[in-house]
Amino acid sequence: MAKASVQFRSHPEPTLDVILTEPFLDITVQSLIREAVEKEWKPGLSSINIDCAAVEFMDSSGVGLLVAFHKRLGGGRRIRLKNVRPALRSVFALLCLEDLFEFA
Repeated sequence: MAKASVQFRSHPEPTLDVILTEPFLDITVQSLIREAVEKEWKPGLSSINIDCAAVEFMDSSGVGLLVAFHKRLGGGRRIRLKNVRPALRSVFALLCLEDLFEFA
């Protein structure tokens, strides 16, 4: 079985810090990333920070994965996407999804 292309950073609050390490967030890795994040998901999680510095390309399955995380977090809480490249940021704008996420 392939290894998930994601790392986690400890955080003292009910926050999950996710570091995506693959240049492509697409159908080939999204299920592995989903499984890895699901294992780290704790009850009472209040926020998720996702570092996208390594991500150069994201297809619809990658966007869908982030939207699924947002829905699961629920309660009006947002996911913070960090270090998003301008080309990827424009994808969120084109899909009218910028309001779902906080960009840092």
